[in-house]
Amino acid sequence: ALAAPPLAAQSPDWNAFLSVRPDPSAYIADWETDPSVVTLLLSYSGPANAAFHLEGIIRRGATSVLTGRSTTFEFVGPSQLLLTTRDGIWEPNSVTYDASLTDQLQRTGRMPDGEYQFCVDVREGLSEAMGGVLLARECADFSITAPAPPSWVTPFDGDTLFVPLPTFAWTPVTAGLN
Repeated sequence: ALAAPPLAAQSPDWNAFLSVRPDPSAYIADWETDPSVVTLLLSYSGPANAAFHLEGIIRRGATSVLTGRSTTFEFVGPSQLLLTTRDGIWEPNSVTYDASLTDQLQRTGRMPDGEYQFCVDVREGLSEAMGGVLLARECADFSITAPAPPSWVTPFDGDTLFVPLPTFAWTPVTAGLN
């Protein structure tokens, strides 16, 4: 089971709902182009203006595989905001990888197979200031599983073919570990 870090006090003025597809693409670039992979609905009910930023973290067990930070947002009174990894949960130039996976993630762009947790922290203040009071945290679990490769079905190995353009058949690509 994946466990999020201990929670600090959170503000009653903030609510977050995070949705991650249970079987998203293993490729980080897909997360940054497909708005259906991750969505965050953020609500603020406080009366005053509120400057905040987001910190997105993908964990595999206790290891933070990827972290990223958004730009600064500001709510002017009660508001709602819908964000994705494509348009605001993190800025692509702010993404950093766990040192033990940096080479693999940068070379292949692919997260290893396994069980993960995606968490978004809503933090008070400017993103450049680092840290800030935790206003809300929401996490969602997901899995990365490589599809099983197709295998050759017909013609059978050793068959003699008498047609100039034979038809080859392969099994379909299906999700699952090899």
